[in-house]
Amino acid sequence: LTAWEVFVRWRGIAPIFLPAPSSISFYLWRMIADGTMEYNLGVTLLRIFAGFFIAAVTGIAVGLLMGMSRIVAQVADVWIAALYPLPKISLIPLLIIWLGTGEAYRIVISAITAFFPIVISTYSGIRQADKGLIKAAKDLGANTRQIQLKVVIPAAMPSILAGLQLGMGVT
Repeated sequence: LTAWEVFVRWRGIAPIFLPAPSSISFYLWRMIADGTMEYNLGVTLLRIFAGFFIAAVTGIAVGLLMGMSRIVAQVADVWIAALYPLPKISLIPLLIIWLGTGEAYRIVISAITAFFPIVISTYSGIRQADKGLIKAAKDLGANTRQIQLKVVIPAAMPSILAGLQLGMGVT
């Protein structure tokens, strides 16, 4: 911290580019003292959790649909394969045009980053469900819906939870 402070002061670097640790601690203390830290932290956490919730609901739903329907998987897989490696920063101009720069834009950015790991993990978990368990359920007279709800989804739960954990990590 001392080297950082000396470097910033010695080089005369503008605070907008690299603030000194002393100025960071000053403004942090000022925000805590006047109560704006709690407000700003609350707004930020609200954006994060709203985006994550949207990503979790849509990601799990799309992953389940892909895992249970080959047609949906063939259609959605192309889009996911094309959009997932795309740098999310490249979507910013398009989202600003569509949503403006308000809260919806910030929440959607958060949701987009978490969406892809959740979808991919959910789809992977559904596709890797134990075929022996599925066959046993069929042999015992379970219909397709019962197999999906009572065998496939519980078997995929570790992958779904791993996807949620990955999604929260990138939100």
